[in-house]
Amino acid sequence: MVQRIAVLICCFNRKAQTLACLARLCQQQVLPTLPFTLDIHLLDNGNDGTWQAVREQYPQVRVMQGQADWYWNTGMRQLWLQIMEDQHDFVLWLNDDVILDDDSITRLLSNYQLEQTKSQQSTVKGPGSQIGAIIGAMREPMVGHRAEIAVEKAADVVSKAANEAVSYGGRNSVSTWHPTAFGPLIPISTVNVDCDFINGNFCLVPRAAIAKIGILSSDYSHGMGDYDYGHRLKQAGFRLVVAAGSYGECASHPFASSIYNADLPFKKRLASLNRPNVLPPASEWRRYLRQHGGPVWPILWLKTYIRQWFPWLWLWLRQRHQQVHTPSDKRRVLIVQPMFKQYRQEFFQLLAEKLKQNQIELVFCYSEPVPHEAVKADNIVQSDFEFTQVVPYRKFGPIFWQPLPKLSEFQLVVVEQANKYVQNWRLLLRRALGIKPLLAFWGHGFNHQQRGGWKEWIKRKVVARADGFFAYTKPVADYVQAQGFAKHSIFVLNNSIDTKAFAKQVAQFRQGRAVNDKLVLIFCSALYQDKQLPLLLASAKRLYQLGLIERLIVLGQGPQQDLCEQLAHEPWLDYRGALFGEAKAQAFSEADVMFHPGLVGLVILDAFAAGLPFITTDFVGHSPEIAYLQPGINGFQVALDELALIDIIRTLQQDRDLLAKLSAGAFASASLYSVEAMADAFADGVIKLIAPARDIA
Repeated sequence: MVQRIAVLICCFNRKAQTLACLARLCQQQVLPTLPFTLDIHLLDNGNDGTWQAVREQYPQVRVMQGQADWYWNTGMRQLWLQIMEDQHDFVLWLNDDVILDDDSITRLLSNYQLEQTKSQQSTVKGPGSQIGAIIGAMREPMVGHRAEIAVEKAADVVSKAANEAVSYGGRNSVSTWHPTAFGPLIPISTVNVDCDFINGNFCLVPRAAIAKIGILSSDYSHGMGDYDYGHRLKQAGFRLVVAAGSYGECASHPFASSIYNADLPFKKRLASLNRPNVLPPASEWRRYLRQHGGPVWPILWLKTYIRQWFPWLWLWLRQRHQQVHTPSDKRRVLIVQPMFKQYRQEFFQLLAEKLKQNQIELVFCYSEPVPHEAVKADNIVQSDFEFTQVVPYRKFGPIFWQPLPKLSEFQLVVVEQANKYVQNWRLLLRRALGIKPLLAFWGHGFNHQQRGGWKEWIKRKVVARADGFFAYTKPVADYVQAQGFAKHSIFVLNNSIDTKAFAKQVAQFRQGRAVNDKLVLIFCSALYQDKQLPLLLASAKRLYQLGLIERLIVLGQGPQQDLCEQLAHEPWLDYRGALFGEAKAQAFSEADVMFHPGLVGLVILDAFAAGLPFITTDFVGHSPEIAYLQPGINGFQVALDELALIDIIRTLQQDRDLLAKLSAGAFASASLYSVEAMADAFADGVIKLIAPARDIA
């Protein structure tokens, strides 16, 4: 049976957003097993030409012109009244600033039918078993993708559901005697969850519920309409459900918080109290409290009269309340690193944004690179980001010291896991004495180049003394847990870098590239001992002599760059030094295979982004990112031997189908690991570590 859905949308002078919303709405996937049709109704209360643009681009949309003072609830009522006689199976509320996923409506309908089937099959019948509204949670833009996406390949990437920031969705009541008091937004889940309060950004209401309680109330002009409708549904015996997963992007609009911002002029904040989209009018708030406020509604009424009759006093009292609670409520996290690598720039930007969305301030402290790191030419010395602080360092042999900001101002400090950092021992001592802030390590878990010795013994003994651990990969997390670290305090990051722009640049440069019988190999990394440069160069020379490769491109600088400089005149070696941006992308576009005999790190992600099969060896000192290599799928790992390297390149040169398969596998692998997912996982770990700490404080 084809389900008829009436979609109701209100807009006000947001033409670009409204058109983007409609574009995604009109492209919704429809499954043969769950067919539906959309009757789209748009009310334009603005004057920016939205209704003309909609009529031109989407003639199937029924457009109605409204009035500038019709806020969300009033406008949605006007639309709803127009379709009451059409007998749709569902009415879908949709905000015009929502960008839906391409299958959002299908998944919402599917979850609705799932819950209805459960109710029909349940032996417990009666009030509260039928769904009155099912809502799809919205994500903050640019922080993740669909919650149910999970990858179980190679590095055992975990589900992202818990890592997504919810902007709108459902909430639960926190008090039986004060039923209008609600808790935080319900986190995105892999299962359907009942709730007590609903946001109207993406909400599906079935015909049976409408038949019983009617449409949105005329008592409200803007934001209380959806809450009131949810309360009325529950009072009528219906369930409110937040559907599993997330359904699109919609930026939160914390307008109410601006009135408490002491940086804004008091008169401006006072004037904004009269705007319905900032705070509900006092008369509407009283009506809401009287209908749904429970036994305490008379007390709550008094506050509304203070706001109505003495707004300056009400605002002053609320601001004073905010100021009194700010010190204990303000959440800050400090991350300390010895230096700021260029490839971490996008990660820290995303992390700062993600934490800010959760009212957590990031402070990132780093120092100028030490001489042997500076020669690699891949560091940021001075940063323009407001969350960064450059601090001096002192080095005494292997011992490294950095001054830290005032620790009492932070709830959590995250440091690199290494014995040589003096501040780590200071922080560990504080935690042993029960002194905050909390401490978390971030790192490899163990020295992947040298696992034995007294230094590693010390790391094993102290690792579980921290409050949290941010593990580069799943194998690192497993190792840390084996040392006695609590599993729930270990957060797998799947260490990554931003490769989206790089991948596009490579693709553009690669257009029109002629196919050659001989392969072009590329190596990209800092040039030092663990990279096995003598083996790299000897193998490339022999491959050229055998007629298997055209040349080897080498990108990078470092202590052993003289090995490349001495051979730069050779026809088989194309040494270009350290390259970044478009120059680096162009070099990758000229290559067929990433040839990397020594230590493997994040460069494997660059190779995947460029669609280059990754060839390496069983070198014992690989970094954790070696877990991303899947032999036979996106590359090969052979013996640490010149003959083995020559054999695998010969195979790829002769078997172009295999080369194409590995290239496709590399592209596919690139989609599994992203800096956005890494930032989400890190922020999620910070939030989970800080939350219990706040409850205790």
